Amino acid sequence: MPQGTVTWKDLVEAGIPVPPFQIASTIDQALAFRERQGGGPLCLKAITQAHKARAGLVALDLATPDDVSAAWSRLAGRCAELGLPRELLVQKQVPRGLELIVGARRDPVFGPVILLGLGGRLAEVLDRSEVRVGPVVRASALAMTRALVGEEMPDVADIVTEVSRIIDTRPDLDELDLNPVIVNSGGAIAVDLRSIISRARVAGPDRPFAYEAIARMICPRSVAIVGASNDRTKIGGRVLSTLMEHAGHPPTYVVNPRGGVTQGLPTLTSVDELPMDVDVAVIAVGAALVDDILRSCARRRITAAIVLSGGFSEAGDYQAEARVRDTARTLGISICGVNTIGLVGDVPLTFTQATGGEPVSGGVSYVTQSGALGGSLLLRSWAAGLGTARYICVGNQTDLAMDDYLAYLAQDDRTTTVGIFLEGIADGRRFKKALAALRSAGKGVVVMRGGVSEVGMEAARSHTGALAGSAQIYRQVIAESGAVSARDLPELVGICQALEWLPKATGRRVGIVSTSGGACSMLGDLATSYALSVPELEDSIQSRLRAALPPFAPTRNPVDTTGKVTMDPHLLVQCAKIVADSSNVDALLVAVTTLTGQSADAIATDVSQLRERTKKPIVVAWTLPESTVASAFRALRTARIPVFDSFDLSMSALSAAMLGPPVREEGVV
Repeated sequence: MPQGTVTWKDLVEAGIPVPPFQIASTIDQALAFRERQGGGPLCLKAITQAHKARAGLVALDLATPDDVSAAWSRLAGRCAELGLPRELLVQKQVPRGLELIVGARRDPVFGPVILLGLGGRLAEVLDRSEVRVGPVVRASALAMTRALVGEEMPDVADIVTEVSRIIDTRPDLDELDLNPVIVNSGGAIAVDLRSIISRARVAGPDRPFAYEAIARMICPRSVAIVGASNDRTKIGGRVLSTLMEHAGHPPTYVVNPRGGVTQGLPTLTSVDELPMDVDVAVIAVGAALVDDILRSCARRRITAAIVLSGGFSEAGDYQAEARVRDTARTLGISICGVNTIGLVGDVPLTFTQATGGEPVSGGVSYVTQSGALGGSLLLRSWAAGLGTARYICVGNQTDLAMDDYLAYLAQDDRTTTVGIFLEGIADGRRFKKALAALRSAGKGVVVMRGGVSEVGMEAARSHTGALAGSAQIYRQVIAESGAVSARDLPELVGICQALEWLPKATGRRVGIVSTSGGACSMLGDLATSYALSVPELEDSIQSRLRAALPPFAPTRNPVDTTGKVTMDPHLLVQCAKIVADSSNVDALLVAVTTLTGQSADAIATDVSQLRERTKKPIVVAWTLPESTVASAFRALRTARIPVFDSFDLSMSALSAAMLGPPVREEGVV
């Protein structure tokens, strides 16, 4: 397709149905066009990329020659006022029908993004749309029509796939709107067109040695700490002391111009005194010194560096960060950071205070753009008995980016589940590819995204830009990858627990057993909001429940054990065992209210035994503060049963362990 704005002729050549049209310079040409079309209503439109309806540059339902003449005079005058061409687009008016918008825009992160939504003048008001990252094939386009209107629309799907092809083959094209596309008994036809041209974009550089560099950071055979200190309140001192406290740490070299002895280690005064080929340099010096330190590292054939130093783009000094990036890439050094809190692999190379807690080893790896929040993830995980494998703070992503670390973890044998705190990414396609690699490797993935405001003011230039916003694109990419979205840190850790500890359910039907009728009502509503069904239990199962419960107890699902459970705490799990036998449920949620002391411990023991008896996932919701039933919580977690003091978090975690995409009604990422 030629460069320049997309024209009506381009749409015709692409096979997209459009009404008969002509570009007319005079009213006589417009009337002649009407005669050739056998009369009937016309519409006139100014030729502009502005929103024509908003600017009063459209005239519809022109049934007679007098209507056409009057509209021509008005629009021509309006074009003259605005400095637009006097030529007008004359179209045969299309019969009324369902109005849709088919659009595409080039997102700065994910590249071409395709949108299908309810269209016309109310497109942004109605805000009903489906978004996919391109290219969109016909099967995906049909799925978009089904999701939007409840049925497949082949004619619309054909237009969607062609719009996707157009933007994919036009690197100069920023946005393309077909709004509306009218669907009636004659099929689907595009009746208005807008396009915005920008400039060709250049893909970011490949990082061919990223995997090897990250491997040296995660599993180092030797470490140099540049800027090491005896003062443990300083970053260089904290990193060294944390590493030295780790049993079996690798050979460690410390560098400080003052020399002498640092925390018991002989201190080199310069990087140039280091032995050759140290696996990783941890750099904790002032921002102004980083560039020179990297050059010295290159002379010692060090090709991996963790740059803890701040004072770069996060402080407004973009030029300094660009210099560091260019120096590192020129010298062949891969950087974690700058402005990172570090990472924890086989050994800790970090100054986070979280490592002062009691680490728990496990299979969950966290990748975060926030060091402080990342430390919270570690402490929350360990407090909940959830072990970690790796912790990586990406910092400013000056060189290595989020997708590089995720690609590494996809191949890391220690990692079985990945939790991600995401603020923003530079290359959406690489991020999408990395998520796909994680899922292909069988790893569970949970993403919490901060900063969900729209990216840039340019998104509001068209209907497509307004509707296919940053938050919606991220939601779609995360959902398509098979990852789970989390709203906050407790949910991120909770879902990681579920993915790490629970077997995968074969469906999305949940059985609920509770010590409270009120809890049953709340949990039933929550299940619906997570697209879980709460099916009625079979007669045989209900018969067994009725034999154990008072006559007035509800047994259909949810099951209320009534006040009788306060006299017999074993009754709760006795009923849960019966529900677990139901072929109508795929998972169990056991909800406990105010049982404490020995009753609480008995319930924890019973649920732990039930976990061994059934292959169905079980989550426990306990409405009391954890401190009041601490031993019960510990027992459940020891048995790898997620337990939470929030109904919503419990249902969210259970949903993540069930077949199909976890969906929250409000769609928050």
